[in-house]
Order: sequence, then structure tokens, then C-alpha cells
Amino acid sequence: MNRTEYREMQHVSGSRVVKDIDAWIGNSVAFILSGLAITSGVIGMLVAFSYINDGATNPFQDGIIWLIAGLILAITANAFRR
Repeated sequence: MNRTEYREMQHVSGSRVVKDIDAWIGNSVAFILSGLAITSGVIGMLVAFSYINDGATNPFQDGIIWLIAGLILAITANAFRR
């Protein structure tokens, strides 16, 4: 094996480490965003059925806002996962 082959192999392994770190970070962000999406959906359901925020004038509409925020977070998490 000559020196150029060794450098090519070393460059490929360094690139793989960067891809692994990038995938790890993307999966971590997706995991956090999916947890936030689930939490937002649960809060939205509790608000919509008046378990939380009893004094609201229109609790269903407030709950839908939370559910839409959860949907946006879920779509964003899916984008990070891919």
C-alpha cells in the first residue's frame, strides 16, 4: 500500500465519523421534538375538554391551537429524522 491509498482511506473514515455525528444529532433533535409534540397534543386535549383553563371563553378553540402546534412539531421532528 502506498501513501496515497492510506490518505484516501483515512479521509473516508473521517467523513464517516462526521456523518455518524450528524445522524446522532438529527435523531436527538427529532426525539426531543417528538416528545414536545406529544406533550403539546396532551395539553391541547386537556384544554379542549376544559380540564385545564376552566375560565376560557372558547376552550375547544384554545385546545385546537395546542393541537396544531403539536402537529407542526411532529412534522418538524419527522423532517429531522429523515
